[in-house]
Amino acid sequence: MSRFLTLRWKLFYVVAAFVLLMGALCIVLGSAMNEALRNEHDRKGSALAANVASMSADHVLVDSPVTLGSMLEEAKGTDREIVYMFVLDKRGMVVSDTFNGAFPRDLLEITAAGPNGPAKSPVFRTEKGLVADFAAPIMHGMAGTLHLGLSEQNVEERIGEVRQRLAIVTLAFLLVGVLASHLLAAYITRPLDDLVLAAGEMGRGNLDRRSRVRTRDEIGILSAAFNRMGDELRRAHNELEMRVKERTAQLADANRELEAFSYSVSHDLRAPLRGIEGFSLSLQTNYSGKMDETGKEYIRRIRNGCARMTSLIDDLLKLSRLTRGELRRETVDLSALAFSIAEERRESSPGRTVEVVVAPGMFAQGDPTLLRAALDNLIGNAWKFTRDSEIPRIEIGISPGSEIPVYFVRDNGAGFDMDYSEKLFGAFQRLHSAAEFEGSGIGLATVKRIVHRHGGAVWAEGEVGRGATFYFSLDGGARGKTS
Repeated sequence: MSRFLTLRWKLFYVVAAFVLLMGALCIVLGSAMNEALRNEHDRKGSALAANVASMSADHVLVDSPVTLGSMLEEAKGTDREIVYMFVLDKRGMVVSDTFNGAFPRDLLEITAAGPNGPAKSPVFRTEKGLVADFAAPIMHGMAGTLHLGLSEQNVEERIGEVRQRLAIVTLAFLLVGVLASHLLAAYITRPLDDLVLAAGEMGRGNLDRRSRVRTRDEIGILSAAFNRMGDELRRAHNELEMRVKERTAQLADANRELEAFSYSVSHDLRAPLRGIEGFSLSLQTNYSGKMDETGKEYIRRIRNGCARMTSLIDDLLKLSRLTRGELRRETVDLSALAFSIAEERRESSPGRTVEVVVAPGMFAQGDPTLLRAALDNLIGNAWKFTRDSEIPRIEIGISPGSEIPVYFVRDNGAGFDMDYSEKLFGAFQRLHSAAEFEGSGIGLATVKRIVHRHGGAVWAEGEVGRGATFYFSLDGGARGKTS
C-alpha cells in the first residue's frame, strides 16, 4: 500500500476509529449492565430464599406439613417470578412443596445449601422457561433446606432490552460516523480537492484556472489567496509576453539596422576603397617611372591599407551573419573537419611543414557550417602563430577527465601573456602587432560567438614563447575559466 494517504482517507480512518471505539464502549457497557442485572436477580433470589427459610422454621419444628404448604403457597403468591418452593428434611426427603401434581424427581439432584447461607444452583430449563434454583438452610441446616425457583424470564427480557438499546446506540454511532464522513468530505476534502486540481492545472500552464471554493473559513481564505496568486501570475505573464513582444520588435529593428549596416559596409564602403585601389594601381603602373622611391613606398602603403580594409570589411560581415542565421543541429564529425581544414592550410602554404595531430572519433551536436568556421579560425590561428617555431606542431583533441566533452586546439607557437587573456576574444583586439603577425582581430571573436550560440564556453591558456591552448565546449559550458 502506498505511504501517501489523501486527507479524505485520513478523515475516514479517524471517523472509523471513533465509531469502533464507541462500539467497544457500548459492548463493555452492555456487559457491565448485564452483569449488574444478573447480580440483582441473584441477590433477590437469595434474599427471598433466606426469608422463606426463616418463616418455615417453626412449621418444620412442629412437624406440620399442611401449614408449611399453606405458608409456602402464600409466600409464592407474593412474587410472580417465584416458580416453585419445596422443603427437604435432613435426609433429603420432600416435606412440602408448591407443585400441584407429582413432584419432579430431577429437582432432588440439586445440591443442598451449605451451613453458611443460601446457595444458588445452576440455571436449568423448565416448561415455564429458564429457572434459577436458590437453596437456603433452615436453622443452619439442622431442620432441612428450602429450595426456591426464581424465573429468569424477567431478567432475560431486561437484558434483551439493554442489548437492543445498545445495538440501536451502536447503529446510531455508525450512522453518525457515515454522516460525519460525508460532511467532512463535503466541507473539507472536496474544497481541498478543488484547490489541488486548480493548482495542478495552473502548474501545467492554465493560468486562467481559479478555485471555486467560496466557504467562509480557513479553506475559503486559502482559496481566495490562491486566486489572488493566479491573478498576479496572469498579470505577470501578460506583462512578460508584452515585454517579449517589445524585445522581439526591438530585435527585429536591430536586425534590420544590422542588415542595412551590412549593406552599407558591403557597398558604400567598398566603392571608395575600390576607387582608391584603382587609382593607386594606375599610379603604380603608369607613373612609377616618374616617382622616386618615396612616392613608390607611399603607393605601396596605400594599396596595403586598402587590402587590410577590405579584409576587415569581409570579417565584419562574416561576424554579423553569425547572429542571424538559424542554428541547424546535427551530429558533426569534428575529427574529419579538423583533417580537412589542416589539408587546406597545407595546400595554401606549400612551403611550410607543420605537424598536425588530430584525435580520432571526436563528434559533437551542432551546426556543421558554424563549427567548421570555429575550427577553421582556431586552427588558422595556430597555423599563423607557429610560423617562427623550429618544429611547428598543432594538436586537436578532447581534454580527459571532464564531465562533458571539452575540445582543444594546442600549438607550440608564439603564445601570449595570460595577463591579457581577457582581450583575446574581443573584436579587433590583438596581442601582437600587424608587423609581427597578419590578421584583423576578428577570428577569435567569431569563435566566441559560434560557441555561445551552441550554449557552450571558450577559454585559453598560454605562455609567451611556449605556445597556447584554446578550449571550447558545447551545450552547457564546462569547468574552467569561461569566456
